[in-house]
Amino acid sequence: MKYWIFQNNQVLGPYEPEEMGKISVFSPESLVCPEGRRGTSMGDWQRAGMVPDLSVALVRASASGGGKTALLSIAGMPPEPALKDLAQLGSIQEKVALLEDVVIQLQEGLRAKDAELSSVHQELVGKSREASEIKIEAASRQRESDELKRQISGLEERLASVRILSETLDKAVEEEKRVESDVEKQGQALTDLANEVEELRRQLKEAPPPQPVPAFVPSPAVEQPQSS
Repeated sequence: MKYWIFQNNQVLGPYEPEEMGKISVFSPESLVCPEGRRGTSMGDWQRAGMVPDLSVALVRASASGGGKTALLSIAGMPPEPALKDLAQLGSIQEKVALLEDVVIQLQEGLRAKDAELSSVHQELVGKSREASEIKIEAASRQRESDELKRQISGLEERLASVRILSETLDKAVEEEKRVESDVEKQGQALTDLANEVEELRRQLKEAPPPQPVPAFVPSPAVEQPQSS
């Protein structure tokens, strides 16, 4: 396990116990905090001499210049706190209080963010419902569009049939006009023929009556030649 070290109003680390034995300022009076704790409460910080896991590191540190105080601390008998320790402890308490205030503010901010996120989530749920309704309406519009396309296709087919019928009627009208023209010509010819017949009848009426022809007309006598 690694530990934080509070030394000279600074938080150092975290260090492994083997590494802490090599730090010159490390002593049984050093305040340490396990890495897994926040360090915001007084119970998180302990003197190194009170932590069994750091006994080997303290022995190594004392071997490089520790004294009687270090040995007593390792044995479980902490030294009397000095004014310097009390000042450091007061500074730590002030910092802890500040940290607690910061934590409270952060918690309030988190609660506000949670409320904001909840509101955003509800808004997103509403938007999702609106999107679903829009999709349903779009599908309905698509079906209506397909139906209109089908109707338009049917109308186009009927229009094509009407065009064909119109062309047929136009041809029939042209043929009828041609027949009417022929009939008119024949009628004119009949009229001319009737006029000619009427003229002939008129001429026959105006012509003088023919001379009567006798029933028997004697033929003139023919002289016979005399024989010699």
